[in-house]
Parts: sequence; structure tokens; C-alpha cells
Amino acid sequence: MTGPQKRETHVETMRGLACLALVSYHVVGATPQVGLEVPGTDWLFRLQLMLADMRMPLFSFISGYVFTAVLSARKSWGQVLTSKMRRLLVPMIFVGGLFWVIGDATGRVQMPWVDTLFLPYAHFWFLQATFTLMVLLLALNWLYAQIRPDAFARDPKAVSVRNAALIGALGAAIFISGRLDGFQIFSFPRAAYLAPFFMGGHIVAQRLKPALAGLSDRGWPRVLAGLWLGALVLWGALCAFQLLGPWQSEIRRSLSVLVGLTAALSFLVLRVHIRFLAWIGDKSFTIYLFHVFFTAAATLAMQHLLPALDRHWIYPVSLLCGLTGPILLHQVILQSRLSRFLCLGIGMPFAPRRVATAAR
Repeated sequence: MTGPQKRETHVETMRGLACLALVSYHVVGATPQVGLEVPGTDWLFRLQLMLADMRMPLFSFISGYVFTAVLSARKSWGQVLTSKMRRLLVPMIFVGGLFWVIGDATGRVQMPWVDTLFLPYAHFWFLQATFTLMVLLLALNWLYAQIRPDAFARDPKAVSVRNAALIGALGAAIFISGRLDGFQIFSFPRAAYLAPFFMGGHIVAQRLKPALAGLSDRGWPRVLAGLWLGALVLWGALCAFQLLGPWQSEIRRSLSVLVGLTAALSFLVLRVHIRFLAWIGDKSFTIYLFHVFFTAAATLAMQHLLPALDRHWIYPVSLLCGLTGPILLHQVILQSRLSRFLCLGIGMPFAPRRVATAAR
């Protein structure tokens, strides 16, 4: 990498907000048949729909924003690729496998376990899609470095930005057209959906960060960014309550890309610093991986212990468990080298053996 990055509180705040929205979404459920099983007309269900065009785009934008390994000067391309495989695919296999085993033990209908390694499965599709995007950007940069090594060495950021723009534009075109929706290997259609956001975040971090910081230092751009975010939330509410549309598929998907990108940019201009959300954002990977274990357990426990309780009262309890459970688990995971490797893809499971050299 280019060196350890200093954490930016406003970016961690964005990540924490995305975490909160994601956990809330899974507590309520993607459909009225899962989660709290509230009707599609319920205000709680519509609240999740309001954020549909901002939730995962925000996550992916931040992932691209902090992805600087493509500019590495001290690591080989193979080392960078191996580190990303370890960071994303090892937790996908281990935690995803644990999720599958629990689902199988509880009688949930699901795909064979082997298929989960290559096809979208639960929320782990995001890891597959993100890894796909990282590999594409690494591959294009590597190819350019082989063809024009001097040009790449002079300005690797410019090369990476151009390649990111190409991948983002192609991904947006594929997503909007919907032509490859049936090709589900390694969540490719969802990678295409995330491409403009991930690559947009990467481009902003490499080229536009000073300009956005300059806008944040002035009053009127922040006012405009806040007003635009308010307009996007209103747009989401109108769509959730079906007061707009129906739209043709291509138009709706184009608007989805526009909303996701401009929402992320607006948050960067606002530079909101909220310590609580930033603290959550710092644990976002663990929360993403494990929140469903805690939300599902809390929801089932309360439904069993208090069957007459209104499900709207279950929501805050399950939401709290979905956040605090993984945060506490995060501290436990960090205590063991093996658990860090399997659950978070950090480091190697066993320390290299040190060979002492006797002084002669």
C-alpha cells in the first residue's frame, strides 16, 4: 500500500451511518416474509425502502475511497492480490459457512454450501462483488504497468483514476441495461451495480479530495449539500410510498446510480463528525459480517418469550443487539491470531517460527 492511512472521522461517520442503515434493513427484512415480517405497507418497512438507493452505494463508495493498494510501490501485484483474498474471501468462507451451518440446522431452505463460494449468498454477496471490483482495477493497472512501465511509475494515481473511471462507466452501463443479470458467478451483476460507487470513491480519494475539502471550508456548498441530501431522502420517501413511478427499468436504475453517487459526494462535502457513528464505523467489517446472527437471535427470542408484543417494539431491541453484539465480539476475535484470520482476514493464523542465531 501507499502506507497506513490516517482515519478520517467524517468518513468513519459515513461508514457508521451505512452500518446503522444496513442493520436496520436486516432487522425489518428485505421482504414482508422475513425479519420482523411486517406488511409491505407498514411505515417501518417503507422506512427501509427510503434508503434503498443510498445504503449499499454508501458502503461501496467508502470501500473504494480507502482502497489504495493499487498504488503500491513496495508490494508485488501478487502480494496485493493475496492480501485482498485473505481480507475478503477468508471471512466470506468461514463466517458464511457458519451462517450456512446454522441455517441448515434450523431447517432453512438454502443453496448447497459449495454454491455459496461462487454464487450470491445472503449478505456475503457484497464481499464477492467488492473483491471482483478490486481484481478488475488491479488487473488493469498491472496491465498498464507492463505495457508502459515508465508512464505508470511517473503517475500511478492518474493511471488508476482513468482505469477506475472506465470500470465504473462500464459497470453502470451493464447495471442499467440489465443484460447480464442472469450471470451470477461471483455476484457479477451486483459488482456492476456497485462499480460506479466503488470506483467513484477511489477517484475522489485520489484526485478530488482536496477540492471537496475546500468546498467544506466554505458555507454555501455545505448548505447546498445538506439541501440535496434532504431532497434525496424526500425522493426515497416518495418512491417508498409509491407516489412516484412506475418507471421503466432503465430509467429507474439510472436514477439509482445518480442518487447513490450524489448522496456520497454530499456527505463528503458536509464532513459530518459524529463520534458515536465514527466509533461504529471503525467496527463496520465485523458488524457487516456478524450482525445477522445477533438480529435474528434477538428477534426470535423476543417473539418466543413475548408472543403478544407488538413487533415495532422488537425493532429497537434487535437493532441494538445487531450493533452491540458484533462490537463486543470484535474484541473477543482480536484476542486470538487464528480467530483474527478466520473471522476478519487479518494476519496469518500462525506466527512464523523465529530462528535464533547464536552469537559466535
